[in-house]
Amino acid sequence: MAPTDAGYLNFMPDRTPLFCCEKLTKNFGGLKAVDGVDLQVSEGAILGLIGPNGAGKTTLFNLISGVYPLDAGGFSLRGENLTGLPPHKIKKKGISRTFQQSRLILNLSVYDNLFIGMLEGFHSWFGDSLLFRSRFKKELKKAIEKANQLLSQFNPELAGKGFLPVSEISQIDRRRLEICRALATKPALLLLDEPSAGMSPEESSELMVDLRRIREDEYRQLSIILVEHDMAVIEDITDRVIALNYGKKIAEGTFEEVSQNEELKEAYLGR
Repeated sequence: MAPTDAGYLNFMPDRTPLFCCEKLTKNFGGLKAVDGVDLQVSEGAILGLIGPNGAGKTTLFNLISGVYPLDAGGFSLRGENLTGLPPHKIKKKGISRTFQQSRLILNLSVYDNLFIGMLEGFHSWFGDSLLFRSRFKKELKKAIEKANQLLSQFNPELAGKGFLPVSEISQIDRRRLEICRALATKPALLLLDEPSAGMSPEESSELMVDLRRIREDEYRQLSIILVEHDMAVIEDITDRVIALNYGKKIAEGTFEEVSQNEELKEAYLGR
């Protein structure tokens, strides 16, 4: 059953919601990590998700991406119910994500790490490199061309680092690569879990410029849910913001509106 609760906030009445979740709930023993959260994301919109540590933001991502099973609630993409599907099927349906902790393999090259995100599009297997070398080389060439295109779209300088081990590229380039890998399957919804973690304010600004660049090009209709502690990033790039505290949604609106919420000030801003 796709979420259709009439109580949803219709925050973009001129655009049909791409993604909806209703009453998402997750318990860990006696702790409600996510407590009845509703949200919508319209096509092409960026939704910011903020709150103090332990508020349930990453757990919410884990529910939407299928990493954790739901205890209650459901979610849909383009009106199709995805509740209960395993992570690989949710990804295939059009929801991709990055993780707060890097999942890159440091001793592999930039290309190799990106190819991991492109595996579903490959038709060759290991034996083809021995038995059908011509076909394998042709597909590998196409894969490199696609990888270069994606890297260039995100950041032109990154495309020249394809053969470098990930251990030799900068922190911001690693974050760029993680996002490129998530984009490799051309998702409709991208979940970004603290993409600017470990970076300076200047690097965070650069990364947001890169995100705008791809959304102005091939990914104009891409929707994003962004978990971020850097309020400058949230204010700069998001259309709407949801604040969580103790697993519950405590505020929703523009950044200006949400930042004035008294409970948020106490829980997140230290007031």
